[in-house]
Amino acid sequence: MIKYDKYKPSNIEWIGEIPEYWEETLLKYTLDDIICGGTPSTNNSNYWATDNNGIPWVSIADITESSGNLYKTGRKITIDGLKSKNLKIIPKETLLISIFASLGKTTTLKINASVNQAILGLVAYRKLNKEFLKFYLNYIEYFIGYYSSSNTQENLNLNKIKNLPIVIPPKPEQTAIANYLDRKTAEIDELISQKQQLLKLYEEEKTAIINQAVTKGIYDNKDGDGGKDARQCVFTSNPHSSTQSRVSYKDSGIDWLGKIPEHWELKKIKHLCYVKGRVGWKGLKSSEFLQEGYSYLVTGTDFKTSRINWKNCYHIDKGRYEEDPYIQLENRDLLITKDGTIGKLAIVENLDKPACLNSGIFVVRSLLKTFSTEYLYCILDSNIFKKFNSYTSYGSTIQHLYQNVFVEFAFGVPCIEEQTQIVQHIETETALINTKAEKTKKLIDLLKEYKTALISEVVTGKVKVI
Repeated sequence: MIKYDKYKPSNIEWIGEIPEYWEETLLKYTLDDIICGGTPSTNNSNYWATDNNGIPWVSIADITESSGNLYKTGRKITIDGLKSKNLKIIPKETLLISIFASLGKTTTLKINASVNQAILGLVAYRKLNKEFLKFYLNYIEYFIGYYSSSNTQENLNLNKIKNLPIVIPPKPEQTAIANYLDRKTAEIDELISQKQQLLKLYEEEKTAIINQAVTKGIYDNKDGDGGKDARQCVFTSNPHSSTQSRVSYKDSGIDWLGKIPEHWELKKIKHLCYVKGRVGWKGLKSSEFLQEGYSYLVTGTDFKTSRINWKNCYHIDKGRYEEDPYIQLENRDLLITKDGTIGKLAIVENLDKPACLNSGIFVVRSLLKTFSTEYLYCILDSNIFKKFNSYTSYGSTIQHLYQNVFVEFAFGVPCIEEQTQIVQHIETETALINTKAEKTKKLIDLLKEYKTALISEVVTGKVKVI
């Protein structure tokens, strides 16, 4: 790409110089109309449609989910609702922009619709290419905070939108720029989509590795004299032995588990572990959560990559800590969330002072030297635990893991040496995948940065595309 022949200074600090023949103006001089929105009373059921015959009504969430082109809305209003706020039906192909909370988000309306008060419809002037305007507004989203009012949250108003600065080339050049950016951003978006799909495949690969290891063990795929369920054993309890035995499988009798190696035992959580949640803390209030104090208070929001980020923990005083000895934590404890997002896991390590639990978490403590906390972590991180939750939820929409149900969770348990090898195998294999995933995430970030930079350079005339 090349530069324009001559440039001139603009009056916009964050744009700088623009091509000499480009015009610098205000948004209000480039538009035929700006259409405002509103929200009918939510207490009047006559204003809100419950079927497909209503008028689509656009919210900020609809814009955020639209990916640049809005084809549907989460809610619809009636004619009475429309009249109650004197709302207009905005024609499709109108450009929408958000002015509250998520400032400057834009999308193209692909249906006739009304909008709420946090959104404006921008009807482009006949001398302004709508797609060029959309790319320009995508660019200034990063600077639009300069024009916002900050009280409880950032917002814009109609007057501020009207007076947003804009630089524009002649319309044929606007069209060429819009076409170029349409093509180039579509190419970048396709690359990003491919990389995001690759991340999903990496996650699926990790899940498959964990599920295979904790249900079938780490054996090769060679069939032998033992029939289709017999495989060569990679594990040996004697690390100096070169002998590899045959391993057969048996039916566990459990729907979510299936077959397990014949020499594994079938155990439940209650056979192996101590499980407790917070009880007895009457009236504990968030005002008692301290920045510093006698004891850490683990809430689940402080879980990070299978460990606890102690720096992010709240604290409580000694009296509150001593109220419930059953949930006073020890190193090597396994924690699992039981409310809301079920199954977030963390292992307690590096305790430098007392710690205990808030509600919403179970502490799970191995009672046997022959049972590994890390192996249990892998089990609870696998699909068999997710399947167990599905089998025991009975269609409930309330996300909660009950202790009397959790302790009945059953799975296959090999000897401690094999548990260790399974954990090491999972850690090694998933670490390799995580390394590839991190590289892919960095590439996605670079592609997104390149897309932003490209739009910026082109719509402000820093580079010439025709």
